[in-house]
Amino acid sequence: MSILYKRAIYRLLLCRTSSSRVFVVCLVLLSYLIPYSKKIIIRAEAPHLLLNEVESSAPKMLNLISMGVWALQGIMAIVVLGLSVDLVKGQKIGDAPTTTKYSTFTGGFGLAVAVLGLVSVFIDAIPALVVIAADTLSGVLLLGGGIAFAIGLHGVACDEKHWKAIGNNDIINGGKVKQDGQWYLAPGMTESVLLERCRKASADQAMQFVTFGFALTTIVLVFLVWKNGRGGRGSNYV
Repeated sequence: MSILYKRAIYRLLLCRTSSSRVFVVCLVLLSYLIPYSKKIIIRAEAPHLLLNEVESSAPKMLNLISMGVWALQGIMAIVVLGLSVDLVKGQKIGDAPTTTKYSTFTGGFGLAVAVLGLVSVFIDAIPALVVIAADTLSGVLLLGGGIAFAIGLHGVACDEKHWKAIGNNDIINGGKVKQDGQWYLAPGMTESVLLERCRKASADQAMQFVTFGFALTTIVLVFLVWKNGRGGRGSNYV
């Protein structure tokens, strides 16, 4: 605003009539709205430009979100794989339970799918439907692994009050041997070791359910990106 314009507004403000003050308020509002009027008119005359900007930015935003979720899914799958492998390696007597060995597979497969998802964000040659199918299979396997762990653990609590349940649980106890009609745990399978294995098994169960949730999220995100970019690039991810 010019100096004369500011002085005129100041003098009007000194007036005691409400109509003058309302007039001043209107002038002030107009003085701030006028500089933006041209921009508003330009945008109103070319709404298709704004629509194109929104349409072009939406897939990019979805891609960024997808990358973050894929990365988190990969981290969760690594945790599942690590916990399952640790439980299998801690087996002292006999073979590890099928539930534990199955979870090593679900963790590894989930990690592979997460890597595939991250790569598909940058490589258009990977069809979105392939990513969705692999992620769906990974989610089903992880859900099955979590349910299998929940059934195998029987809701056992990892504390000193449930030693009998912990010692009798095949996923936790690392195997046992029967001598003279009684069952014995492997040497070195102390109470602290049993508690640690119990916590790892419980964490493995929980992480498989969490990773399953991430798989569902990435399925939706990949579908949205594919749907947005289908008109321009066919069946590719982006």
